[in-house]
Amino acid sequence: MNTLIDRLANVAAVASQKIVSLAHLRSDVATKSDQTPVTQVDMVVSQYLESTLPQVLDAPVVSEESSLVTHSERRQWHAYWLVDPLDGTKDFIAGKRGVAVNIALMIDHRPAMGVIAGPYVDSLYLGWLPSFANFVSSQRERIKDGDTIDDKGAFKKPIKAEGDWTPIASSPPCGGLRLYRSRSHGSDQDWSLLEGVEVASTLSLGSALKMCRIAEGAADIYVRSGPTGEWDTAAAEAILLAAGGSISNWDGVPLTYNKESPLNPPFIAMARGLSVKSQRLVIET
Repeated sequence: MNTLIDRLANVAAVASQKIVSLAHLRSDVATKSDQTPVTQVDMVVSQYLESTLPQVLDAPVVSEESSLVTHSERRQWHAYWLVDPLDGTKDFIAGKRGVAVNIALMIDHRPAMGVIAGPYVDSLYLGWLPSFANFVSSQRERIKDGDTIDDKGAFKKPIKAEGDWTPIASSPPCGGLRLYRSRSHGSDQDWSLLEGVEVASTLSLGSALKMCRIAEGAADIYVRSGPTGEWDTAAAEAILLAAGGSISNWDGVPLTYNKESPLNPPFIAMARGLSVKSQRLVIET
C-alpha cells in the first residue's frame, strides 16, 4: 500500500483508539445549537485530527466540532479535509458499537478520498478516486512520498492487526435487498422510495459504517431521510464510489458539498446495480 495512504489510515486508527480510551467520559455531554449532543471525546478527537491531518497533507480542516469557516472563503479552496471526529455520538453515549471516525479529502468540492475507522467493530475502511491520485501526483515534491498510487482503490483491514489490506467491492443485489434504515430518523417516505422492491432484511448499525458495509458487499441499500451534515457522508461516499456503489438524493442527483449550509438532503446509498429515478429505486438488469 502507498506510504501516504498508510499514514492517513494510521491517523484514523489513532483517533479511533482515543475514542475507546476516553469512553469513560461519554457521560460528559453538552448540547450544541442544533440541539444535538456533543461529548468531551468529540472535542479531543477533533483537536487531534485538526492538528495532525495538515501534517500528512497540507490542507485546511473542516470538522463538525469546529467553527465553520465562512462560505466565501471555503468556496475558494481547491482541497480541504472534511471530518466527523465521532460519527454516532448518540450511540457512543448509549454505549453502542456503531460509531466511527470519518476523514475525507475533498478536491474541487467533491469527495476524493475517505478513511473510516470503526473502533468497536475493529474495522478500517479506505477508498480513493482518480481525483485523489491526480492530486497526490501534483503534490509529490511537497508530500515527499515517492510511492506510486493507483487511480482508484477500496480496501478494508482490522484496526488492531498489522498486515495487508483486503480489496472490497460492492456487489449487485441477489434476490431481496438487504436494507439499512436509520433507527432514529426513518419515515414512511423511506418506504415509498422502495415501492415495488422486495426487501429481504432490515439491518441496524450506527454511523457511516452502514455505507461501508454496502461498499464491501455485505448490504445493498441505506435510506436516510433525517438530517445529516456533509461530514457524515463525504468519507463514506469516496469509499462507496471507489468500491462501485453510489449515493444520491432521492431524485438521483449526486450530493453537493461545500454549500453555504453543510446540511444534506435526504439521500440513498446504493450497491452496484441500483439507481434512483423519480424517487423510486430501480434495480438495473
